[in-house]
Amino acid sequence: MYMRNHLYILFDWIFIILAIFGFNYYYNVLSFFFMVIILASRMHALFSDMHEASHGNLFKNSKINTIFSTIFCSFPLGHNFHYFKQYHLMHHRFLNTEFDPSFLPMRNNPEWNFPMSKKQFMKIVIRDLIGLNFYTISYYESVYKKHNSTIQYLFERYGFYLLLFMLNFAFTENVSKSLFVLLSWVFAKYTLLVLFVRLRTIAEHSGLENEEIKSRDVKGNFLENFFIFPHHVGLHSLHHDFPHKPSYIHKELESKKLTSSLFGNQGLLTQLLK
Repeated sequence: MYMRNHLYILFDWIFIILAIFGFNYYYNVLSFFFMVIILASRMHALFSDMHEASHGNLFKNSKINTIFSTIFCSFPLGHNFHYFKQYHLMHHRFLNTEFDPSFLPMRNNPEWNFPMSKKQFMKIVIRDLIGLNFYTISYYESVYKKHNSTIQYLFERYGFYLLLFMLNFAFTENVSKSLFVLLSWVFAKYTLLVLFVRLRTIAEHSGLENEEIKSRDVKGNFLENFFIFPHHVGLHSLHHDFPHKPSYIHKELESKKLTSSLFGNQGLLTQLLK
């Protein structure tokens, strides 16, 4: 039942490794930015994989589920899987209420109030892309580990950076290349990933017609699914209805709140931006 999720994680890491290998081989500006784009997309996918694990949708054995997700998903993202799971399950229990921890950062925040003018939205997108909205990711990193000791906190938040540098240096014996790989991970995480998470979150819960509708489903085209809705995560309303079913099963279910895409003339953003 869970084999496809295992393949998704394998797929994500193959893309990450190939992007880093390509940069080390060509070592130019173009390969650096290509690596940043791929890394940001696969970080987003790893977040989706971690999300699946929080519902027990990777392995039937809960200990294996936690260990596997910690090593391959949460640690590279700078998160603690245990606290992410607690946090996320509260989101399901108190969806879009004052007790929903995912709702709190967006409550009374003009960045998340829709409909919104196109000009205002583009300003937010630009801030995302140049790193001025890095706190969007940094906030969740802090929340997911706020109960840990200082040493554990520092290891979980920054340990992967050191590991990434050491692994790249072990294979290349080149300090400059290894520093650029480390820089690309940080840069992708606090710029493009911020934008991808924002677009996905808008699709999931922003600008809903009434309070009775808690979330929506977005099918997405190929590029939207690769960058913004990896591994069928865009079918969010179905996920809330069937949280313990792997996300790839949701595409086989009938959605009553389906939007065909995020962009385009009939896309969701066209409806939310005035």
